[in-house]
Amino acid sequence: MTSKDVFILRLLSYGEKSGIHIDERQASLLYDHVQLMLQWNRRLNLTRITHPDQILLKHILDSILPARWLPREGWALDIGSGPGFPGIPLRILNPALNMILLETQRKKISFLKVVVSELGLIHTWPIKGRWEDLEELQGILPAQPFDLITMRAIRLEREHLMRLSKALG
Repeated sequence: MTSKDVFILRLLSYGEKSGIHIDERQASLLYDHVQLMLQWNRRLNLTRITHPDQILLKHILDSILPARWLPREGWALDIGSGPGFPGIPLRILNPALNMILLETQRKKISFLKVVVSELGLIHTWPIKGRWEDLEELQGILPAQPFDLITMRAIRLEREHLMRLSKALG
């Protein structure tokens, strides 16, 4: 059994136990995302989490566990995408979701563009920018409000949330 087979079987099992439907194609795409991250991580230090079990738990499962309560279509904004979590896994599980991956670091944007291309994720756009500057990105972002906004490891104070809410409609 290959490492890909083990990853897919474990992911499918976790998904079933958690009440989240993941098909084999989606599990395979999630595996490919992880493999690209590990390849790029050697040069760019995208993440400190590199052990397969930890990647599955802390990156993949943390990203997809809320999926059953989130919109399955519409517009989503992932602030501080980093190596693509939770945006890429949520997009893989929800093909009708339009996903904007907002990231400040050029190296991570380059990586995200490769992931989007390699995995064939249409309606997924890595954009270089800061959430604090969303007003300046209004020509790039969709005209309608976002149906979903995600972020990990970003601390926002109440005034930041109010500003973000105002900027996004």
